[in-house]
Amino acid sequence: MSTTNINFAKSVGQYDSVAAAIVFTVLYAPLAIRFIISLVRQRKRVLFVLTLFCQIRIASFAIRAVLTSSESAGENESLFIADQVLQSVGFVGLLLSTYGLIIDRLNLSSSNSQPSSRPLFQLLQNQRIFHLLTTTTAVLGIVGITYLTDPDESKRSTGNTLKKVSVVLFLILTVITVLLTAMLIMSEANVSRERPTALKPSTSPASRSQSPSSSNFVHTQVPYILVLIALLLLFREIFLTATISSPQTQNSEKFWYPLVALPEFLCVVCFAIPGVIPPKKAVQDWEQGAW
Repeated sequence: MSTTNINFAKSVGQYDSVAAAIVFTVLYAPLAIRFIISLVRQRKRVLFVLTLFCQIRIASFAIRAVLTSSESAGENESLFIADQVLQSVGFVGLLLSTYGLIIDRLNLSSSNSQPSSRPLFQLLQNQRIFHLLTTTTAVLGIVGITYLTDPDESKRSTGNTLKKVSVVLFLILTVITVLLTAMLIMSEANVSRERPTALKPSTSPASRSQSPSSSNFVHTQVPYILVLIALLLLFREIFLTATISSPQTQNSEKFWYPLVALPEFLCVVCFAIPGVIPPKKAVQDWEQGAW
């Protein structure tokens, strides 16, 4: 009795384009180098997470290219699951990096104005709760992914359910991040009205590497760049949620690359803009009222 091998990459993941996978592998390489250099210069958690994210994406797209180009690799269930898990775990780092930068900047602007006393706002800014929810959501998604290729019908059904729950929870967490960017814009607008000089760039020696006009432009535009990053993440999650009951559409590369992979890449490009991740000296200046 002969058995038919299943090509998981094509039948489940709908992997088709080797070129697209290679292109994204190459695109992430210089970004990884950029963040590694920054991490060597200053040890910041967000830089470590973004460096790790780029490396995860390089690995996942490289695996995707192998799975797509090789019939035998495509039939390797473990390799396919590894690629899917890397895709899921990678997004966690991107979301936490965005949330962390927004919270840091909210805390800094709050030090120059009256912090919000509303319980809901304080809850949304609780990093421990957000990290716990994000980690739990990722675990649910990973468990769901590992069940998707199981021969047991009940386990596959459980896997689909867990994956759907994970997608919805990620959407909610992303919406929270977008709401926090709106709070950031309003908070910094209030600071600008109350203390016109509070948000101006520092005149300390560490800040003189950039011209005053350039430094001021970057600093004042960072909240809007964070808004753009959050909206790109939201765009990604809306697509995944809208196609939650249609895996064929969700996994189709003609939709997946422009609506899932590309928004992630653009977010990382935004993070790479000088000034979006502030140096420690700039943060210290702001806390001391030099900004």
